[in-house]
Amino acid sequence: NYSAELEYRKNEFKSNLYFSAYNSELGIFYGAASSNIDDFESRLKLGRPITTYGFSYDITAPKHNVAHYFLKSETEFRLSPNNHFDLVYAYQNNHRKEFDVRRLDRTTIPTQDTKLDSHFVETIWKNTHFRGLETQFGVSYLRKENFNVPGTGVVPTIPNFVLNNYAGFFISEFKRGKWLAELGGRFDFRTINSLGYDMFGELYGGKRDFSSFSYSGGVHYQITDHLEYVAHAGYAWRAPEPYELYINGKQHGIPIYYVGDKNLNAEKGLKIVNKLSYKKNRFFAEMSAFVQPINNFIYSIPTHQYRELFSGPAALFKFVQSDALFRGGDLAVGIPISKNLEYHSNLSLVYADDQHTKAYLPQIPPLQLSQSLKWNIPTSVFKNFYAKVEHQYFAKQRRFNPDFDLVADSPDAYHLLGLKIGAELEYNNKKSVKFFLGVENLTNALYKNYTDRLRYFIHGKGIDIQFKTQFNF
Repeated sequence: NYSAELEYRKNEFKSNLYFSAYNSELGIFYGAASSNIDDFESRLKLGRPITTYGFSYDITAPKHNVAHYFLKSETEFRLSPNNHFDLVYAYQNNHRKEFDVRRLDRTTIPTQDTKLDSHFVETIWKNTHFRGLETQFGVSYLRKENFNVPGTGVVPTIPNFVLNNYAGFFISEFKRGKWLAELGGRFDFRTINSLGYDMFGELYGGKRDFSSFSYSGGVHYQITDHLEYVAHAGYAWRAPEPYELYINGKQHGIPIYYVGDKNLNAEKGLKIVNKLSYKKNRFFAEMSAFVQPINNFIYSIPTHQYRELFSGPAALFKFVQSDALFRGGDLAVGIPISKNLEYHSNLSLVYADDQHTKAYLPQIPPLQLSQSLKWNIPTSVFKNFYAKVEHQYFAKQRRFNPDFDLVADSPDAYHLLGLKIGAELEYNNKKSVKFFLGVENLTNALYKNYTDRLRYFIHGKGIDIQFKTQFNF
């Protein structure tokens, strides 16, 4: 894994080029496979692996092999102090291979071999007018090409597809005294063209077109030097993703078989946010609340039926839509305890219901509390030397609908502790090396995350220790 960045500046011209490569081999949970429906339901009831094996660093099937390459170019042409053009191009290549335990020597052949290429181009004209008025006008284009490499011997989970998205937008900002007002608009046109063979050898897929306007507006008011109020409203939409429309296959590592719905409509909704924040020196406090009705909200639910596969039965899930109502809020605070010691905390809560049936929607995170205590350690050897203790609390999701789940109740509440230590060492005329040590789930606690469907068969990740170094030269 590596990355590189190059920047060039001359007069009114600036250009930046960034490239990164990421390759990983990730082992996948194996203990959820079952031989029949009774065995499957026994594993659900137990909630943990029936059989365990000795620890090993070897990564064998089932596993993922992922190669991820990313290239981004940003260029700015400044025509005058108040006018400039920005041009952005980004390319991303993903190659994902999924390996399962297969008969004979076929384990070395991936069951899914997928390549996804993405291209993104955007140009923006930014103009600063008189009396605090700033405007932006832009156009963008996104293209995604998904290709299933043949030769796996398994029907691809999603078909080959090409996605094109064309957009034009504007943003306007006006400042006057203690007030700041924002207004924006955008139009998107998206096409999805898919084609593949299902498990019965029949062609499926097709072409879908989606288009809609989006709008947003907001005001900022500086009540005092330290107190600010923000109100924002926006109308937005989201076209269904290709996997929501056409998926027809099992999730890797979990015996859940997803079936898409080619007739899904685009989500459309209004979101209203109010925020009040106070900042003075190193102290800050912020509270926000939002309400968001969404028409045609897309989510997946179990059918309480099974799909029989060579690897055993899999619970059948389908994608559905309903008119949903989201609301919630956040509360954040930062308190300087001393010159080198500070406390941070964030509380987050989200509710979501079906507007018509009032049923609780699935996979909505429960109340969460995150807090940390950071000590900036003065030293003549290291720069930015610190130690941070973190605590996370996840409440039990009591807004739980067993009809939308495979088990009768949501996981219990749990606490997680973490530790982070970082430092920077400078040498040879501003060259430096950064060190980072992080420990998650410090106490190796047993827990299950409600939004993670692996919870049906196994507990969450245990203690995790990471050490990183970064060289700047």
